[in-house]
Amino acid sequence: MLNALHDAAKKRGADVQTIYHAREGVSEKEDHGKMVKTQTGANRDAVARAGIKDLCTERLAKPTSAITHNKFIVLLKNNKPVAVLTGSTNFSQGGISGHSNVVQIVDDPKVAASYLAYWNQLFPDAVKKDLALALIAGLAMPKQLPAKGTTCVFSPRT
Repeated sequence: MLNALHDAAKKRGADVQTIYHAREGVSEKEDHGKMVKTQTGANRDAVARAGIKDLCTERLAKPTSAITHNKFIVLLKNNKPVAVLTGSTNFSQGGISGHSNVVQIVDDPKVAASYLAYWNQLFPDAVKKDLALALIAGLAMPKQLPAKGTTCVFSPRT
């Protein structure tokens, strides 16, 4: 997946921006007497191997802003959102080939625009409480079944 970002997208001149989960200064931890890579360390190594450090921003999780499990890609054409890839699949070899996760591609500019707006809220590493309030202001949880179609509900929420 990371090589595809570098080789296919970047070489075509695409604007690729990636945020990935990290914890400040925590690349290894002790596990049963030996040092092992943490998810942060594995993420950093994968980014370095793919040669895409210039495309990536670490989202340094702090106790007030740890917002994980955001896995999506928004496709823009002529600077307009047109589609989104999302789901529970980690963007890793194991996530794509080894787990029983789900990925969906939604070809709907309105849905893609919702994800892009969410991306713009996540990118500056918002404080979790503030982000929850902003998301609630943008879309209250439906009291009944939503209208036919696709409704985006993002986390965190109060």
